[in-house]
Parts: sequence; structure tokens; C-alpha cells
Amino acid sequence: MSKGCIKDERQAYGKEILGNARCRQVRKVKPLAKDAMNVIKDAGGTPVLAHPERYYCVQERPERIYQWVMEGCLTQCNRASLEGKFGGREEITAQRLMDANLVTCIASDAHSSHTRTPWLRDIRQALSEEISPQCARLLLRDNPNRIIQ
Repeated sequence: MSKGCIKDERQAYGKEILGNARCRQVRKVKPLAKDAMNVIKDAGGTPVLAHPERYYCVQERPERIYQWVMEGCLTQCNRASLEGKFGGREEITAQRLMDANLVTCIASDAHSSHTRTPWLRDIRQALSEEISPQCARLLLRDNPNRIIQ
């Protein structure tokens, strides 16, 4: 907007700029969460909150996610958070979101083949044993497929 390429945030996420892409990502801007979600919804998209268990506002008040989910947002929790690899607050918050059925899918947050790898076998095994194989399939395969279709 500041460079005059687009007139407002709504245009940035509309079909004129993004074409018919089904996945859109809000990058490196720090609007209020509610504002960002509304821009995405107004442009015809569905907001997917990436690793909300790592947001300070959610760690302090996990019930915020309930409201956002009721307003049409989806959530993607990181495998490493559930495993405690990001710290205790992230693990506790991730578990609370799981217990409240507020996690749409679980992903790796892969950054390379060495750190934060894309492998999900360990979390699939844990979910299958601790909850059910159906839950593992829903969070690791079915729901992610629905998001990208």
C-alpha cells in the first residue's frame, strides 16, 4: 500500500492480485488478529491460524481460540509444541487446545531436513495410542487435505 501498488489490504488478498490460488498467507505484517482474519474472510478465504499455541495472547487466554474457531477460523498446531520441544507453555497450551477439540490439524513446521523436519510418524503413533487412530488420521491427513482442496 505504501508503495502505491495496491489501494488497501482487501485488494492484497483478493483474486486480482492472487488469482485463483486457494491458499493465502499473511506475512510479516502485524495487524490485530481479528483484523487479519476479517481481511482473509472478506476476500473469500478461510483463516488458518498457524501454531496458535505459541501466541502469547493464547497462552494467557486459550479461550480466545474458541471464539476464533466459532467465527470460522481453522487451527494448525505444531508437532514440536505437543512434544514439548518449544517449551512448557507451548506444550501446555497445545494440550489444552487438543483437549478442547480446537485443533484442526497438526503439522511439522518444517524448516529443513535437519531441524524441524517434516516427519510426522512419531506424532501419528502418539495420537493413535493416546487418543485413537481415527484422530491421528483426521488431524494429520483428512483435515489438511480439506484445507488445500
